[in-house]
Amino acid sequence: MKKQGDFISSLILVALGIFYLIYAFSYPWGSLANPGPGFLPVVAGVLFLLLSLRLTLEAIPHRSTSRADETSATTEESNRTGALKPIWIVVALAIYIYLLDKAGYLLSSFFLLLAAIKIIGDDSWWKPLLITVGLVIGTYLLFVVWLEVPLPGGHLIPIGGR
Repeated sequence: MKKQGDFISSLILVALGIFYLIYAFSYPWGSLANPGPGFLPVVAGVLFLLLSLRLTLEAIPHRSTSRADETSATTEESNRTGALKPIWIVVALAIYIYLLDKAGYLLSSFFLLLAAIKIIGDDSWWKPLLITVGLVIGTYLLFVVWLEVPLPGGHLIPIGGR
């Protein structure tokens, strides 16, 4: 029954994505060198539509009942531990806000992203570390190097800002 609800809600998201894109294309597109007001809405709409289509494909109902019996025992356990995840994410964000001025963007963002990935549920350490390092370095290069937007450098460890 849950899969049927997921399927219907994902179809609604696909319809919303199409509706959004229709209106996003009514704005001037511009070019990559000089984007117009419709550039970002179209990019966001395409991404939204692609993710909605992926949800729809994942939610297509299947007729297998043996998997449902196997997973029903672990569902109750995952519901109990899953209820605390949003609270831990809020705690991590509060610590991030506190540390951002003191430790700077690079260090505090590294620990926030690592904590968030681990809280969400990745059991390994290599994958979260690689994702975190990639995201922090990528956003640093995007904002500080390419866009020349200074990020907080921190008082304790003055790296990451200009």
